[in-house]
Amino acid sequence: MNKKKEKNNEIYFYAQENKFSKKNNEIPKEFENKIICSDNLVILKKLPDNCIDLIFTSPPYNFEKLFEVFDESIRVLKYGGRIIINIQPLFSDYIPSHHIISNYFMNKKMIWKGEILWEKNNYNCKYTAWGSWKSPSSPYLKYTWEFLEIFTKGDLKHKGEKENIDITAEEFKKFVIAKWSIAPEYCDIAIKRLKTTSIENKIF
Repeated sequence: MNKKKEKNNEIYFYAQENKFSKKNNEIPKEFENKIICSDNLVILKKLPDNCIDLIFTSPPYNFEKLFEVFDESIRVLKYGGRIIINIQPLFSDYIPSHHIISNYFMNKKMIWKGEILWEKNNYNCKYTAWGSWKSPSSPYLKYTWEFLEIFTKGDLKHKGEKENIDITAEEFKKFVIAKWSIAPEYCDIAIKRLKTTSIENKIF
């Protein structure tokens, strides 16, 4: 095996030569413990580099603005911080948006931490949408799930104080199974992600 091939087989080889600073910063007091209703890009640009521990978002499907938001999100994310994208492919347009987003983050030297299937148990289309009815020419595939793509900045480990960990042993064993069945209107999906990717007293 030649050296070039060996290098391309390394753990997250695509993110090895990143230029992320390991120096994390405090979030300005004006943004602490607040729910801010505003244009997310405007607010992100007001934040210093490396000040957020966890970003959880279910973005709109406007890719042009989306990538600008992602760039700012990577900038404000702490070294070792996580970003989680809840996304569903644009099935009717045959656009694998979850793959496009994953490639974007990997090209930005973010480490792909994993992928969770959110089983919603409801179709993303009308029950009568079949594509080519009773024909293999172009059937419409019915999906009942969305994806949660998880990325980390610079390091797989998210450091913190042990006494601030608030996930129980039973929760941990349950939450790390990468297929969740949660009703679409239920906020438990955010609680699960917070507990398995961050700890108390962190900024998200």
